[in-house]
Amino acid sequence: NLKKYANPAQFINSNYFVGIDENLCTGCAECVTRCHMDANKINESGVSETDLGYCIGCGVCVPSCPENARFLMKKEEESIPPKDFIELYQSITKRKKIIQEKRKVDKNYGKIYRIK
Repeated sequence: NLKKYANPAQFINSNYFVGIDENLCTGCAECVTRCHMDANKINESGVSETDLGYCIGCGVCVPSCPENARFLMKKEEESIPPKDFIELYQSITKRKKIIQEKRKVDKNYGKIYRIK
């Protein structure tokens, strides 16, 4: 289960993330119950907010919003999925090596903790 990791959105190749029009949001919490990543909550102001470290850009919450306050936004940098398993494993290995090298310098690199 991806939710057990800190910042699981970093492991998902998605070209989108959720945007919220705070003026339209009524705080009904429909998005909170629909999100399978537990990325949404209702803040002290009674408005929905999304933890982008947990939002994988799937869009499940968008059509469930009765006020149409949620929408998908395209990320600046496009993520192109690997064409086959060989390319997938090469990219995973490359990413792990980069993280290992950066952790030699900073032991906390890549550790992003969920804000509750």
